[in-house]
Amino acid sequence: MTVIEQIRKPISREFEAYAQVFDTTLCHEEDLQNSVFQTIKSRVGKRLRPTVTLLIAKALGGVNDKTLQSAVALELLHTASLVHDDVVDDSNERRGAASVKAENGNKLAVLLGDYILSTALLSIAQTGDTQLVKILSKLGRTLADGEILQLKNDTNLDVSYETYYEIIEGKTASLFESCCEIGARTTGVDDNLVEKAIRFGHYIGLIFQIRDDIFDYLPSKNLGKPAAKDMREGKLTLPALYVLNTVGQGRLPHSLAKKVKNGTISDDEITEFINFIVANGGIDFAEQQITALAKQAHELADKIAENADEDVARSLHLLVDYFSERDY
Repeated sequence: MTVIEQIRKPISREFEAYAQVFDTTLCHEEDLQNSVFQTIKSRVGKRLRPTVTLLIAKALGGVNDKTLQSAVALELLHTASLVHDDVVDDSNERRGAASVKAENGNKLAVLLGDYILSTALLSIAQTGDTQLVKILSKLGRTLADGEILQLKNDTNLDVSYETYYEIIEGKTASLFESCCEIGARTTGVDDNLVEKAIRFGHYIGLIFQIRDDIFDYLPSKNLGKPAAKDMREGKLTLPALYVLNTVGQGRLPHSLAKKVKNGTISDDEITEFINFIVANGGIDFAEQQITALAKQAHELADKIAENADEDVARSLHLLVDYFSERDY
């Protein structure tokens, strides 16, 4: 049994119900659209976001039809954002396979992303709960703002931790926050527990993105994305920022960082930069941040699962550990 399967064990029936709803929702009567949607569904990945949504609901009272429909809507919104991101980033690869953009071109990818986004809104509307619709709609704007901020930051040599965290809070943590909030609100618990769920989502979202950023410095890993992809896109993530903030101006990393930002860095220089970052504690620093965030997430998991079955509580903690320690 994989770690993901262990995490899902207490929600196995609920997750199967979710998967059935998702499969029937993302389909189309026209062959072109349906062919692309079938391809997307065959590459759904680990489906962590619906797992989080269902697990939080299970811990706080139980999964119901609103939870299932909301989990589908959240995953559809996430899927639409990935389709659009690959157009923005000019990426031909997604999860180790050709992206929708690579297989169908930019125009069709944008339109298909729009269709999936609209389907997400239709799915959440079917809950009949305007509060859930509002959460999902605000999430769409937050994700876009996070990506826009990153695009702006790609053109300047801002090496502040504050900007980095603002970006990853917008483009990644906000989605996990919404998964947890919606999962909690579909159970009808009080606002105090909802707030705990949101903060739990915030911490695991930050952990998820920092871990993902670390992968960019580990080209030997089979991660489903090209090595040093972030640097090639002009992005400086936490390990690099640590070194740039601790090494004096004018030193090697600052000159290479400028080349990252203006898109002139060579493959050999990227290797040199990564080696310097690793040797000077960049990865270690990022790991320390993950450890600190995980501690706070574990504390919240205890509070969220205070009245839940033991296996559900165990899965919440296992989820935190998986996000913190995953190697793919």
